[in-house]
Parts: sequence; C-alpha cells; structure tokens
Amino acid sequence: MTQIEWRLGSNAYYLRDLLQAWCMYVPAKLLSKAVLLLGVLVAFDDSLASDHTNVLLIIVDDLRTDIGVYGDSRANTPHIDALAQRGIVFDRAYAHQAICAPSRASLLTGLRPKTTGIRLLDQPVSELVPDVVTLNQAFKNAGYTTLSFGKVYHHPNDDFAGWSLPPVDYEPAMRRRLKESGQPNPVIDIVALDQELPDRLNIERAREALLSLSSSQTPFFMAVGTHKPHLPFRMPQTAWDATPIKRPIAQQVQRPPRGAPVWSLVAYEIWNYDDLPEKPGPITLTQAQKLRRAYAASVSYVDTLIGDLLQTLDETGLSDDTLIVLWSDHGYKLGEYGAWSKHTTHEVDLKIPLIFAAPQMARQGSRSSAIIETIDIYPTVLDLVGLQPPSHLEGASFDSIVAHQVGDGKKAAYSEITRWVSGEKLFGQSVRNDHFRYTAWVSASSGNLVAAELYDHRTELFPTANIADDPEFASVLDSLETLRSRHWGTAEVVSLARGLQAVSE
Repeated sequence: MTQIEWRLGSNAYYLRDLLQAWCMYVPAKLLSKAVLLLGVLVAFDDSLASDHTNVLLIIVDDLRTDIGVYGDSRANTPHIDALAQRGIVFDRAYAHQAICAPSRASLLTGLRPKTTGIRLLDQPVSELVPDVVTLNQAFKNAGYTTLSFGKVYHHPNDDFAGWSLPPVDYEPAMRRRLKESGQPNPVIDIVALDQELPDRLNIERAREALLSLSSSQTPFFMAVGTHKPHLPFRMPQTAWDATPIKRPIAQQVQRPPRGAPVWSLVAYEIWNYDDLPEKPGPITLTQAQKLRRAYAASVSYVDTLIGDLLQTLDETGLSDDTLIVLWSDHGYKLGEYGAWSKHTTHEVDLKIPLIFAAPQMARQGSRSSAIIETIDIYPTVLDLVGLQPPSHLEGASFDSIVAHQVGDGKKAAYSEITRWVSGEKLFGQSVRNDHFRYTAWVSASSGNLVAAELYDHRTELFPTANIADDPEFASVLDSLETLRSRHWGTAEVVSLARGLQAVSE
C-alpha cells in the first residue's frame, strides 16, 4: 500500500480512477490541469510518479550487452553510457524468447509467450490477443499522445489502433526497393553517408515530433525503435572507422558446450547473404572477425542516433519531464559456441540491456543486480507515471528499485524456445536464477523430458560444459526443475537427476 493509499484509504483509488477517466474526455486545454491534479494525488507516494509525465521508450534490435556501461572497454557507445549515468542500469534483465516478435509482444502486452501463444515471427499481437490492452493503448486510453517511429512491434501495422498517428518506419520500403532492383545482398554494407538509411530517417521524424510535442500540453508516450544492429550490418563509414577490431573469441568458447544437445545451438539468419558461405558454413576466422567488427560498428551507429534523439529531448526541455527506458528485445551470438545470431536459450541470447532514466531519480548512475523480466517493464512504467496498470499483466512492478534501489527482484526469470527435432516438436523451457541457467527440453506431444542443460554462471560468462548429469549439482537441478514445472504447469514433478539417468539408459 502506498503512503497516499494509507492516508486516504479507498478514496485514493476512487479519486485517482476518476481523474484518469476525466483525462480521457476533457478538452485538450484542460488536460494538463487534470494531469497536474493527478500528480498531486500520487505525489504522496514516495516514488517518481509526480516527477515526470512523458515516456520515451527506446528499443534496439539485437543488442547484446556489448556496450561501455556493461563493461565492454572497446565499445564506442558514449551516448548510451551517458544515459546510464542519468538513471539506473539493470545487470540481470532477461527476454522471454530470443526472437523479435515474441519478445516485443511480451514487452507490449505484459504477457509471457506461453500466454499469448506468440512464439513465431508471423504472429501479430492484434491477431493472437486482439483484446489485450497493450502498453501504448494504456497510455492512449489515459489521454496521452502515442507515437511510434521505427521498429517497435515486429509487424509495422500491428496494434494500429493503439497509436494516435500511423506508425512511421522507412525500413520496409527500403527492403522492397533493394529486392525489386536485384541489388546485391551483402552481410556488411558500409555507406558514405547515412541520410537515406531507414534508422536515420526514423530518428529524424521522431526528433521532429519532439519539437512539435514541446509546445503541446498533452503528455506523450513515444516508442522509437532502431533496426540496427540487426543483420545486415549497415552503417556509415564514420561508424566503421571509429570501431576498433574486437578481441578474438577465446578458444574454449569457439565450440558448443560439452554435453549440450546438438539442437541447442542454431544459426539461421547469418546464411542469408551473398558474401558468406552457404549453410552450414563454416565461417573463417577472418570473416568472423570482420563480422564482429561490423556488429560493433552498427552498435556505434545506433548509439549516435540515440544521442541525436536525446539531444533533441534535452534541447526542447522535455527531458525535465520524461521517463526514458532503453531496452533490447534479446541478445546475440557473434561466433560464441560456433554459432551466430540468436534463437537459443543460452545466456548470451537472453540477457539484455535495460536502462531507466529520469531527472528526478534519487540516485542517478546506479546499478541493480535484481533479476528482471521483460514483462515487468509494462507495470513498472505505468506505476512510475502514476497510471493504474491493467489487471491482465503477468509481470511485477520494480518501481521501488528504479526510484530508490529498494527491493530484491525475482527469484528466477523464465524463457523459452521451440525446436523441431527429427519430426518432433520440443519446447526448450529455461529458468535463470542467481547462479545457474537450466533448460529442459520437453516433448510437446507427450510432455516427456527429452534432454536437459545446466550451466554454472558464477565463474563463466560463457560456460563451456553442460553439467546437468553431474551428481554434484543434482540438488540444483531438482530445485530448478521444480520451478520450471510450476511455471509451465507440469502435472507431476519428479527428480530430474533420476529422470535423466533413465533417459540415458
């Protein structure tokens, strides 16, 4: 119970809900007064709710934690690092699935893939869960101007009604144009200038919108998504020149973990380009190093775009009243384990950057080691701006951690992936706690356990061995299997150590 609820009892709920409803119908010239009055109510709550009204959500596609604020000394990401100094960095944030569409659906619906059923690229939110109040709809319903630039939902026109104006994205047109003209399809595309690149065009439109919004009395929710560093790695020459060659991958990490199922690691997207070997490769060391540098250069380019966007936010004065959230839909492999791209339940694909920033935060430049899931972002953002979260949300708000670094986070994060192995559909159901990542491979038809993976992340960023069959970790295995079974609704919990032994026999 917040302090205002403690002081006013049920009247706090009534007054807050009444004002929120009024905000949806009053004329625009009165809306700012309604928002201010609502801010007075929530000001007693010891949070950030009265300190900012607007929300800027920045989404970066395929961004792993190879940025300066996460410890990469060779990263050229000064603007993201500067944003982190204005807020709080979450060191253990996780996606629910290392695929764009399902991950973004989780962010914007507040629901897990097992609830929405969205596990593939061709499954829009509007088709599979059309009645769910999405994050942008929640703000639109509260009287906010809601705007989308670039890649936000995976499908450009998904949740079309949730935006005040049609979403803006120049990427699909460029893809069609290149395909129709029969142009080469290189995996690395370095251009002289970036004026015609979709991410630049999208950012410029977002900056223009900020200029317009700065003279408006209506609060806004703006989502801005970059397509890079997603393949192909396309960036201006300046970004390439400013990016040093990355260190080679350690020899012991160039192979899959010992004992991992053969289907655990895959590489899909990397084989779709003209200047790389046909699937399954291999990619040479020289090619790998060039790809790693190109990814880093794409990240550097994205950092420049984000810097330009935040500069406009500052110059208009809007940053004084705006909550900024930076999030990536999933991580990315750059040759680790001999694989590329995402599409697994390994840590490198599921761990994501997450930064919350606002000018009135009590302790800027802080960090949190709390376990955070993507579905937790929706309720947290609404709590921080004083809006009542919808009842359907499956996540837990961590607003107290953002505001005051108070709270322990979650016991575990849950993620999943689907595989077809020898004609059988398998669910890879993964649990990440403080020290270990456990993935159970379960038959979709029978529910039987087919294989398991257990990795110790206490000492290795990229664990080199699957220790699921190590008797020393039998109790760890059983405790994580219990969590998995409860989460995915398995009817019967058995000792996984004994179950694996039976499978091997």
